[in-house]
Amino acid sequence: MTENSNKQVVILAGGKGTRLAPFNTVLPKPLMPLGEFSILEIVLRQLDREGFDEAVIATGYLSEIIEAFCQSLNSRLNLKVRVEREEEPLGTIGPLRNIPDLEQDFVLMNGDILTTLPFTKILEKRREDRTLATLGIGERKHTIDFGILKVDDEGSVAAYREKPSMTDWVSLGVYALSREILGWIPKQGRFDLPDLVTLLLDGNRKISTFPFEGYWKDIGRPEDYEAAKTDFLEGNHVFLPTER
Repeated sequence: MTENSNKQVVILAGGKGTRLAPFNTVLPKPLMPLGEFSILEIVLRQLDREGFDEAVIATGYLSEIIEAFCQSLNSRLNLKVRVEREEEPLGTIGPLRNIPDLEQDFVLMNGDILTTLPFTKILEKRREDRTLATLGIGERKHTIDFGILKVDDEGSVAAYREKPSMTDWVSLGVYALSREILGWIPKQGRFDLPDLVTLLLDGNRKISTFPFEGYWKDIGRPEDYEAAKTDFLEGNHVFLPTER
């Protein structure tokens, strides 16, 4: 199996989505509808159009509903969709140790994001950089809800900024990983992306990035879900162009 063989994606769909209560008591977050499609189906259709061969859905909470959905979807897509169920919450990286047939490199992503990020391109970026991990990143502006003080050595105020705005790079929840990453994952317990990044940095391993300026929104909060729903309904051709 060569690095450039099958294009595989692992989609994280095991969270409870508590910030979307009470909707999360009925539907797992990735199946929240944006018009006629759920967010998960939109993502899978995008991956299908990009020529991905297989999608592995890592589930936990309300797994049986996602499993039934994936069975119904398999006949409508070219890519193969299968479910790997976790018996306890394993975080964003921990579920990988339960997938025995990972490709030499693959995309890992959250199952609750609406985006136009080109998934194939981030995979190609990791191959070019030859890193264990490439993180999709974007710039986000945020406001600190306090007055920020700069204090001198004598304890006197040297400067004051009222609720300043700052711009930082943030993770977009889409990563390209080498299968070698499995050697960095503990054999038991929860293990998240920040844990992995810390280990790699402590081990002097380079982590490359894929800066992205296009559309991206996760649906973790009610206001973000409503905004994503509006954006998709008003411009679904942006996310799901007419079939070739």
